[in-house]
Amino acid sequence: MQNASGVNLLIGIDSSLLTAYYQSLSGGAGSAGSKPAQNQAPTSSTAMNGKSKAVLPIAPWEAKSQLLRAPDLVKKALEGRSLVDSNGLQSSGADPKSDYGKLFTLYQGLNGLTGLVDSIQAKNITATDKAKIQTVFNKGQADISAYVDSLKLDAMSLTRGAATSTLRTSAGVHRSNSSYTTAPLYTGTATESVKAFEGPIVFDVAVKGVNTTKNVHIDLAGMGATTRSISEVLAFINTQLKAQNIATRFEKLSIPAEPKTIQSNGKTVTLPAGSPSWSLKIKGDIGELLTFSTTDKADAVYLTQTAGVTSPVSTAKPVPGITPPKPTFSQQELLKFQTDQTTATPPPDALHRIGEKNYVDDLAFKKVLGPEITAIRASQTASDGSVYMLADIKAAVGDQTIKGSGDVALIKYDSAGNVIYTRTLGAGDKASGLAMSVSSDGKVAIAGSVTGVLAGSTNGSGLATDGVTIAPASTLTKTPTPTADSFVTLFDAKGQESWTMRRGVTTDDEATAVAFSADGSVYVAGRSKSAFPGNSAVGGWDNYIQGYGSNGAAQPKTVFKFTEQFGSTGNDRPASMIVDGSSLLVGSNDNGHAVIRRFNIQATGAPTLVATRDIGNLMGGDLTGIALNGGNLVAVGSTANPALSGATVSRAASGGQDAFAMSLSKDLVASGSDRIAFLGGAGQDRATAMTVSGGKLWLTGTSTAAIDGAALVGTKDGFVSRFDISTGTQEWTRRFTANDKSSIPSSIAVASGGASVLDRLGLPSGQIAYSDSTLLTSATSVRAGDQFRIRTQEGGPTTTITILPTDTMKTLQERLSSKFGSQAKVTVSSALGVDKLNITYASSRSSVELLAGPSGKDALEGLGLAEGQIRSYAYDKTVNQYTYGLKLDRDLKIDTPEAIKLTTEDIQTAMSTIRTAFRAIGTGLNPTEAAAQAAKEAKVQKAQTAVPAYLTKQMANYQAGLNRLTGGG
Repeated sequence: MQNASGVNLLIGIDSSLLTAYYQSLSGGAGSAGSKPAQNQAPTSSTAMNGKSKAVLPIAPWEAKSQLLRAPDLVKKALEGRSLVDSNGLQSSGADPKSDYGKLFTLYQGLNGLTGLVDSIQAKNITATDKAKIQTVFNKGQADISAYVDSLKLDAMSLTRGAATSTLRTSAGVHRSNSSYTTAPLYTGTATESVKAFEGPIVFDVAVKGVNTTKNVHIDLAGMGATTRSISEVLAFINTQLKAQNIATRFEKLSIPAEPKTIQSNGKTVTLPAGSPSWSLKIKGDIGELLTFSTTDKADAVYLTQTAGVTSPVSTAKPVPGITPPKPTFSQQELLKFQTDQTTATPPPDALHRIGEKNYVDDLAFKKVLGPEITAIRASQTASDGSVYMLADIKAAVGDQTIKGSGDVALIKYDSAGNVIYTRTLGAGDKASGLAMSVSSDGKVAIAGSVTGVLAGSTNGSGLATDGVTIAPASTLTKTPTPTADSFVTLFDAKGQESWTMRRGVTTDDEATAVAFSADGSVYVAGRSKSAFPGNSAVGGWDNYIQGYGSNGAAQPKTVFKFTEQFGSTGNDRPASMIVDGSSLLVGSNDNGHAVIRRFNIQATGAPTLVATRDIGNLMGGDLTGIALNGGNLVAVGSTANPALSGATVSRAASGGQDAFAMSLSKDLVASGSDRIAFLGGAGQDRATAMTVSGGKLWLTGTSTAAIDGAALVGTKDGFVSRFDISTGTQEWTRRFTANDKSSIPSSIAVASGGASVLDRLGLPSGQIAYSDSTLLTSATSVRAGDQFRIRTQEGGPTTTITILPTDTMKTLQERLSSKFGSQAKVTVSSALGVDKLNITYASSRSSVELLAGPSGKDALEGLGLAEGQIRSYAYDKTVNQYTYGLKLDRDLKIDTPEAIKLTTEDIQTAMSTIRTAFRAIGTGLNPTEAAAQAAKEAKVQKAQTAVPAYLTKQMANYQAGLNRLTGGG
């Protein structure tokens, strides 16, 4: 439209203003964020329970309330004001010191958090504004936590967590379990012949008792012509055991089949369940330790891989007549191969296990891991025949919960793929495991990166907790920041944590390699974005090496020795590290080049660089790892450069990207004996992991084309090869695929003589592990130094409980019983062989409360205990009290859409509880009746404030007309 001078005027009217305007016409309350007039007089509302009537102050959520609304609360919070402000009640009609006033104050604070959640989701918000809102939100929830923790009401009890009569840990500690169950061997009946029992099935069982060891020789040839069914085979084995007065017995375990559904002519058809599957079960005796062995063996290769691809639900607009593709998800798997490296008499061939897809020759088993495992970083075999695996996890694994969004798990398997134990790091926020090493005496070191709190990380001093000094644990080496720090953790041969070191700079850093020396020292290699103390930054990401060792005292402690920083002016990353006597060999990718360095460790502990060798430009590839093979150094990686310098080519590159393996002198001096061999085809080939065992190089990786006549079987195949660098030949190789025709191997480990006939039977080589550590720090994700609080008086002082390195479920139960006294019963119960802690109220008058510990050090999370008040649900007329639980998480997040959704739900649940509690005050309504009354009133209010349909239509027409007049402005 134009003004009198003919100038065009663009008039923009926000539709929200129209909404507010029409709501006012209809008697509504305006938008949820509007603030009522300051001179508006309060009114009263009533609540009825059929027996009594009470006049209540104006509720904070009512339109007539003069409490500050969300936008005003956000504005004040951003200006530095607390969201918890009893002065903000204004003329609500409630005394700030009354129960009403306290509930109003809390409700207003939660409403402020809601406003901040809305604000961070605003369009076109800057990163700076997001960071400020996040900071204010964190302060706001901390203020609310402090307010709720100290809150004392006259007419009821209010707890931040749940109101319950019993709390029980979801995490548990396994008792000694004298049974062992194998993977399913076959599907059919218990009387039919079993393929796994065919051929020469011979093995020995050593049964160690209190004072003697009895050896039982099992040879199924002794069954003669008897059908080798599972029933007959087990009867034969048990006869041999009984003959030597051994209590252990073998049993058969039936696994019922489930009905299957298929689609036929557009209809879902349910097929009947088929035959059951059968496993072996060893029913042992706690006084008998079993060790399995056999003379006919072959080398075993263990691989881990990512199987399949992840393709989330498509967000594209549906096309009529075309069914959108279903989302797919990758999974982590553990594979075992039986190789051709055998004893004089080789064992029977590996069998195709039931239910295994994408089978390949010599595959002994494939174990699909749970969805909580997101990545596998390393694996290594041990002298006892077991396999260690380092994984990243996103959720609870086994009985161990996690505290943050991600953690690290060390998982030990026996040779049959059964879990012996699981250890989680216990990071407060997020951690990734990037490297692992197993010493000759069974110790395990893991390393990686951690963000946020890592309780109990060692810097050489003790942490005083509950009056007890914890020698191996201390406070953080630096104040937790959003950046990632390097960590290294040492576990003893029993899988119990010995110490954890955390070191970092002001920016990000991470440990990517770890190794043991002969004297037990631990060396770490990693990378950093800025300088460590005493060092200088070189480029973007710099390499570093660090050393940790004993202080040599009578009761030695692990001490930090040195940090040495080095690299190129670009981005660098160590791939692997080797300890060679008093020297360290480090292989890294330095700004795209494969570089190997040799450091000599001085008597003072400081390293001296003595040699460097640049293999060449990898042209987009990477250095996978290095290892010693006799007097030579082996380097493996991937490259598109067919002319890596410094060695004689024994096998030429095939084009595109190839894997390569190079043998050179470990002193890094060029020699005529240096050799390099490329492995690949016409496609893209990559080495993803390597190891040296028995003087042989093993490598694994991915390929997209045929290699040496082995055709492509999927889209991205996995391969494993025993590779001779001097001739460039594959001595033994297998090619395989997985779900979605995609296989990406991530680690490799070789066990000499690790495959045998026992694999057919699902039995492990070596001793069966019947028991595990009962320490809480081993059996759960809690760490020494984690805390939670308790109290036995509402609104009263709290007592801090700190997890000790020696704590078990039993010792924690005893400590809590002592603190609670007669107010609560604390017991340890066992179900399915797992001990769990139970806390129950002692009488109808008793009440105790559990409160979380500091963020990142909260022991309740690791134990699987919820915050809350534990008391009887019975209504006590003498005190007229019920307990209301807000169920409000103490560590709400607003950094991702998923976190915002969960946070919003949490806050709305808490606000709903407050509305229920408000209605219950002075009315005699119990929680259920009060909740129904509050819901009824909310429904009435919503109907009163709803905009009629005809007004909504008028608004739309009016806005459309304005858009035409103003050109959409």
